[in-house]
Amino acid sequence: AVDRFRAAPFEAPADARPDEGDAAAHAADRFVRVCVRKRPMFAHEREQGEFDAVTCLPGRVVVHDARMHPDMRHMFMNHHDFAFDEAFGEKVGNDEVYAGTARELVSVALAGQCGTVMMYGQTGSGKTYTMSAVYERVAADL
Repeated sequence: AVDRFRAAPFEAPADARPDEGDAAAHAADRFVRVCVRKRPMFAHEREQGEFDAVTCLPGRVVVHDARMHPDMRHMFMNHHDFAFDEAFGEKVGNDEVYAGTARELVSVALAGQCGTVMMYGQTGSGKTYTMSAVYERVAADL
């Protein structure tokens, strides 16, 4: 069911994301942006039969929730859709994550203003990996 979902043509609902021109025009006016980065599955997770239950799409994350019908014989899949300012899939590199999240804050800081990047997530979800990459790129841009 997850593979069928990912293979289907994707079209965002009309109200899911603002027009790109509108988003760019209003980005500077926003005080808080929420971005998500999905880490790749570990080999041991795949070996244990876990499945990839999250799909990242532009500005969206879809969580695939496998459920059992009350008859306890048939399974079905719910797809829960969540909107974010940015959603980075497991194949997105650190340069793109930095450009889409923290790069703008360097110019803000150089102009004498303040900016903060916060990371939140479960232990082992990749916060240190991502933040280390952000630190390196901030230092290079300064």
